[in-house]
Amino acid sequence: MIDKNIWGKMCKCGNNVYGDFDCSYNKLKILDGAPRYINGGFYCNRNQLTTLSGGPQSVGGNFKCFGNMSLMSLDGVSQEIGGEFICDKESLKAKYEEIQRARFATKQKEISVGLDKQRKR
Repeated sequence: MIDKNIWGKMCKCGNNVYGDFDCSYNKLKILDGAPRYINGGFYCNRNQLTTLSGGPQSVGGNFKCFGNMSLMSLDGVSQEIGGEFICDKESLKAKYEEIQRARFATKQKEISVGLDKQRKR
């Protein structure tokens, strides 16, 4: 488990980052302690990540996580990514696209239900 003090040494930015956040090449195994909201890109390349849990909830730019050979699932991937999800594992890229389609369908359904409620008023 990562010592949370490492995050403090890397970034004294708290939960919000205005710009990019790069924690690549740090031998990280988990992302616990990472900023929650990043309006730029998030780069966690070439670490030893096994999961994306604990990472940011929202990334305004690209989310790059290539070179993490032990990463086998997308559990914990950001809810919102404004740019591209970039990973060198085809199976994870396909899974991310599937997650995005499901989120889009859910949002469309919520919009439809909201419109139906407005029409009934």
